[in-house]
Amino acid sequence: MNTGVKIWVIARNSHQKRIRQIINSLERIKVKYSDIKIIIWSYINPGELALGIEHIKAQTDLLALWGKGILHNSIVLIDQIDRKDIYYVNQLVEKEIPLIIEEKILRKLENNLKRVQRKCLSYSYLHPGKLEVVIPKIIRDQGYCQTNYVNIRTDYSEESEIIRNEEFLSDIQFNWEGTSRADLVIINYNTLKYLKECIVSIKKNTQYPFNIIVVDNGSNDGSVQFLKRLKGITLITNQENQGYARACNQGIMVGEGEFVVILNSDIIVSPGWLTSMVNIAKSDKQIGVVGPKMVDERNKLVGAGVTKLNQFCSSRGTGLVDQVGLFDKTEDCYSVGGACYLINREALRKVGRFDESYFFYYEETDLSLRMLEKGYRVVYSPEARITHFQEGSMDVTRPQERSLRNHYFFESQQKFTKKWIEILNGATIREFTRDIVVFGIIPWDFRFQRPQQFCTRLAAQGYRILYINNTCTHQIGGSLKKINDNLYVASSTGNGVVYNNLGFHQQRELINSIYRFFDQLSISNPILWVDVPYWGDVIENFEREMLVYNCMDSYTDFTDLQKFCPNLEQKEEILSQSADLIITSALLLEEKMHKYNDNVVCVPNGVDLSHFAQVQIQEKPKDLIEIPQPIIGYYGAIAEWMDLELIKYIAEKMGDHSFVFIGQPTVNISELTSISNIYFLGEKPYHELPNYLYYFKTTIIPFKKNRLSLSTNPVKLYEYLAGGKPVVSVDLPEIRKFSNVVYIAENYDQFLFLLQQVGDDEIVIERNKRLQAVEGNDWDDRVKDILNIIETRRRELIQKNLFGDMQKMLAGEKGDQNE
Repeated sequence: MNTGVKIWVIARNSHQKRIRQIINSLERIKVKYSDIKIIIWSYINPGELALGIEHIKAQTDLLALWGKGILHNSIVLIDQIDRKDIYYVNQLVEKEIPLIIEEKILRKLENNLKRVQRKCLSYSYLHPGKLEVVIPKIIRDQGYCQTNYVNIRTDYSEESEIIRNEEFLSDIQFNWEGTSRADLVIINYNTLKYLKECIVSIKKNTQYPFNIIVVDNGSNDGSVQFLKRLKGITLITNQENQGYARACNQGIMVGEGEFVVILNSDIIVSPGWLTSMVNIAKSDKQIGVVGPKMVDERNKLVGAGVTKLNQFCSSRGTGLVDQVGLFDKTEDCYSVGGACYLINREALRKVGRFDESYFFYYEETDLSLRMLEKGYRVVYSPEARITHFQEGSMDVTRPQERSLRNHYFFESQQKFTKKWIEILNGATIREFTRDIVVFGIIPWDFRFQRPQQFCTRLAAQGYRILYINNTCTHQIGGSLKKINDNLYVASSTGNGVVYNNLGFHQQRELINSIYRFFDQLSISNPILWVDVPYWGDVIENFEREMLVYNCMDSYTDFTDLQKFCPNLEQKEEILSQSADLIITSALLLEEKMHKYNDNVVCVPNGVDLSHFAQVQIQEKPKDLIEIPQPIIGYYGAIAEWMDLELIKYIAEKMGDHSFVFIGQPTVNISELTSISNIYFLGEKPYHELPNYLYYFKTTIIPFKKNRLSLSTNPVKLYEYLAGGKPVVSVDLPEIRKFSNVVYIAENYDQFLFLLQQVGDDEIVIERNKRLQAVEGNDWDDRVKDILNIIETRRRELIQKNLFGDMQKMLAGEKGDQNE
């Protein structure tokens, strides 16, 4: 692929190893983009350079190099600069050149940037390997989709900073190839005196492969300065305390290990602690959580599993001196201590991460109970032993801190008790939710299609619907609008479409907005309904009674989605494996989804029969008045799957007919607009479509035949037929089901021939057949089917619930207890 792009690496003081790492990444990019030119501007000679890479000594004046037309078609990577180089950077900002730049440099420039009111596309990066993601994205976007300064960072936020270091663990020898890893997520808040011992103990006593991720929650005790000096950790620094649950989720977000271990910073681990916990977790794929035996510095128990459910959910044996034989049996529990809490990441995807509405306390107990609810085991493993200096981040001898601690505790306790009241009172299931949160594929007001039809009818059935648009708003906290008593539409805070907001900072903004919506509507444990896979990263953060994937199209074949979300196929696979239920619109999609999940049901599209079948003669739409009859019509998406060559062919051959297209084009239609009998009328409201349809003599479905169209079940087909109109279509599997009432063409000539055969007599005689063909396909029928499917799946999921088993076991019916 040819791009003609120049990549400038501004690395005045970068050391040779760092420059070499950057060059290695850029050389790999050159394999894909053959004519990229790379210029290194640095004092340090990077050594032997590959063809297409040039080194310029840092004494050379950059502005002289760039000339008056600064950096046309260039990308600038800024690694290390001096204060005097900020002048150069401001020149780039003024010219709106894309920058790949570290956060700390952006902050130095912040005041200047605000003053000049320029736009700056900035891609902050964590390490050289990140360039292989960032640079191709910039190149693909070309115009760079400019937004205001620092609104498009891939991995930073104004509230949070991520720093990755590389050398701290270099003296530990692991054979990591072919093995899984654990992400050790340490939450720190003003515990410097404990944090050092914690990290040293991990490094000394851990044999199982691991990554360290530290989330600092606004410490002011020197913790951050200490952590920034360490190598081999990922550090997330929050400017203020975000709460324990949110900090845990931040750490989980940036990790990729098979297991996640949440750790308080005031713990010391013992030899073999992690290996023994992982071995337990691997012994049964239904184990979701594992916790160790925990003692304090006086060898008194502070964590040996929770076996009694009440408003406190306290660990058994708390305060007893640990000794041989005391709670030394590996066993299932309701929960385990959150100071050291191992989670199977796959289970986390099915259950959802920590509930961030708990600021502090009860968050791990809540997650444990949700694991049991979904059929995952929570196991106490005394082979692993840690020392926990309880409440190391608080001095509870001080009245102010003790009061704050009590406030957090009782606030979380009230929330926990309300949320789990049925289980605390001895029931084995919680009350079913009537809330459905839909993560949409189009804005609610854009086009009234399958998602809107389902939502309005589910709301009419008594379910409360929160539909979240796939486009974001710049409004802080997002926007929430009430459509009717049971239907709400929301937009999260962000820039453009959701898939542009999946970096660390932007995704956190989305998540924070959605938590605000949940709080405003008092939503808890809803059904999560996902219409497109790029929401997958976001929905992992939320608990759910059930996860439904409504697969309406072959999304991985959409060119625009491939461009902006290149890992969409992987996201769809993870979402499909995590879903409790997959509903498809076509049989080919059902077959595809069965590769990932057994719980797949096809629910085809439908039609509002009363809306389309009872069309009365009305005043002709104004934009049809000047268009000559007869009209061959189409409405819907005018997108990449439209066969523009077919449309051009039939329009030129049928000059005595007008061809009317309703919809917003997303492809280049310039060749068609020059043909005198083709008319594009733009988007029309759903309630006006029957009136346009009335004046169409014949309707068409002129799609290309590819993987995308072969998997589609066109809503317009049902609506055309419900209006009694003849339909001429290309041959697609879902249309073939209506072959007795649809004219199906194999090629261009046959498509033309069939269009020419449709006469006035046929329209009158065959009308009733077309109406009969769509009977039983009303959207109301589809929603009844969906509710039956959901209720059936709910009953199946209840069978996995482990609360009943736990109650029997802990009552003494299964094995001896240590107490």
